[in-house]
Amino acid sequence: MLNKFFSTADCYAGSCFLCRFEPLIMKKYFLLLFCFISWRTPTKAQTVPDSLVEEISIMNDSSSLQKKLFILTDNSGRSNINNLPAEDFIPLQVYRHNKSSLSALILHPFYLRFTCSNNSDKPVSFYFYPGLFYSRSEIYRATATGTPELIPKDETHGVFQLIRMNAGEKTQFTALLQSDRSGRNSINPQLINSEYLEKYRILQYDQGSDIKTVGFIFCGVLLMMVLFMGTSYLLNKRKEYLYNCLYSFCMFLLVLMYSLLSKKGSTLASFFYSYLDLVVLMAGLIFYIAFTRKFLNTKVNYPLLNKLFKVEELVLVGLLVFFSIIHFLTPYYKIEWAIGYVMKFIAIGLGIVYIVIAIRQKKNKLLYYLAAGNAFSIIFSSIALTLIILNIRPVNLWTSSLFYTELGIVLELIFFLYGLAYKNRSELIERTRMEEAIKLETEKQTFERQLAVLQAQQKERNRISADMHDDLGSGMTAIRLYSELAKKKITSPMPEIDKISSSADELINKMNAIIWTMSSSNDSLGNLVAYIRSYALEYLEDKGINCTINIDNKDPNLVVPGIIRRNVFLIVKETLNNILKHAKADKVEINYTETPGLLKLTIQDNGVGINKNSLREFGNGLKNMKERAESIGCNYFISNSNGTLTTLQYQYKEV
Repeated sequence: MLNKFFSTADCYAGSCFLCRFEPLIMKKYFLLLFCFISWRTPTKAQTVPDSLVEEISIMNDSSSLQKKLFILTDNSGRSNINNLPAEDFIPLQVYRHNKSSLSALILHPFYLRFTCSNNSDKPVSFYFYPGLFYSRSEIYRATATGTPELIPKDETHGVFQLIRMNAGEKTQFTALLQSDRSGRNSINPQLINSEYLEKYRILQYDQGSDIKTVGFIFCGVLLMMVLFMGTSYLLNKRKEYLYNCLYSFCMFLLVLMYSLLSKKGSTLASFFYSYLDLVVLMAGLIFYIAFTRKFLNTKVNYPLLNKLFKVEELVLVGLLVFFSIIHFLTPYYKIEWAIGYVMKFIAIGLGIVYIVIAIRQKKNKLLYYLAAGNAFSIIFSSIALTLIILNIRPVNLWTSSLFYTELGIVLELIFFLYGLAYKNRSELIERTRMEEAIKLETEKQTFERQLAVLQAQQKERNRISADMHDDLGSGMTAIRLYSELAKKKITSPMPEIDKISSSADELINKMNAIIWTMSSSNDSLGNLVAYIRSYALEYLEDKGINCTINIDNKDPNLVVPGIIRRNVFLIVKETLNNILKHAKADKVEINYTETPGLLKLTIQDNGVGINKNSLREFGNGLKNMKERAESIGCNYFISNSNGTLTTLQYQYKEV
């Protein structure tokens, strides 16, 4: 961040006001002596030696007036254009040699006097060009009456002032100049041939074209960042995006104005370099601080740093107001410059704070990106500042302090984009985790509600089974007991009493089966297998059929819900009933096996087998058994295999 804050009045031209004046060299000391002697005689119209007269008729394209200028400063403010003939001008070279500082020329107007002659036999037109950064420029022509005549301005050519001289004319001209307060100026007026003016302006503007080209490229990059951050703000309504958009816009505006106004002498350029560039920079810094507070959430994560940033924002706003008051309402330009440098050093301190915090917060990658951007900013600002201090002119891209200024701005924003991408990715991951946690919590609550319902249902089933066992079971047992007692008391046989006793026994067995399926304490594979074994042995033993049961139960604790146990038991019960009715068998073998991915139950008898043509004799029994098997996800098969083979199997995926 540091380099952009040394690009205000310092970076582009490459030096301050004082440094731009070229020092005298030894081989020109004789000229100084001559100028000094000339200075002892007041310079008035038509009294200048021929060696200090600019001959317009032989000027090719342009000519510098550096060595032919006389200067008069108006530090007291008492001079005016009418009494100038009575004033003593001194050679510009002598003035530079005797004065330790030329910064006084910023505060007060000053006058430059030069003499031109046209020794040709035709009128000549040429332009006077004072320089880039002047807030006031007027040209006066000496007259025979002694009162200088103001030459009207030609506004179509901006700061280039048109002057016409007749054939054989020799005239003294006086330029009244007022420098702007940017501290970037130099005294090097030019005379330009009227036919060469357009080419001169083009060549002047094209100086450092590579720097301007790079500047426009950087402008494109910064504009993309402005559009990106603006779009992000419109989509997300997050203030950090808005603040960074405004910061990027300030940097874009700054680089654009530097590229557009470079080498252009205009009121806008003077206002920009003397005032507006620093205001835009400080506004960008204020937006950057506001963005940082939101981006790092300093209010929560770094309370002390948050207070420091707030104080910096208030101080910068106050300094900007004070700077504007000094600039527009007072002549104290040195105070104005001091305020500018105070704001720059605040910017330096802010950059150092980022780096220090990043070093201390070793695991905060977000701070690393901001610190890296500020580190590059400081590096390139040091390069730019070195070029300024060494007074190196920007003859190419690599000697331009502005290039390093703009490069630092762009690199800082690029690292910010990396930080933004990292933050967005982190927030996306965190948001996904939160959504997954909420989803899991919702699923957990749904499961708990379903479990509560199932537990309530199972509790109700247990209650019903207990009531059936206690109430209906005791009632049916009493009926069976009374029927047996009645049979003993009656001497003659009564088949109705036998049916009552038989029905009571059958109803008790069915009720016990229902109670068994409803009770949650029986929800295991081992219990199911044991119940089938007990029922089959008891059922077939009374009918004179030998029953063999082979059990390979490797996981007896496997949970089997009541609905599955009930359907499996009913299929086994119906199969045994069919064997008893139709198979004419005297032997039954029941096998249960477990293999990976398969549970299998087979019932094999040694009866007559199944005749496909007589399957209808079984009625809906086989159809019902197959439907029961399919309802619980099992496969049901019946075939002839030395009798009848009934197979019930369940396939599952191993975890």
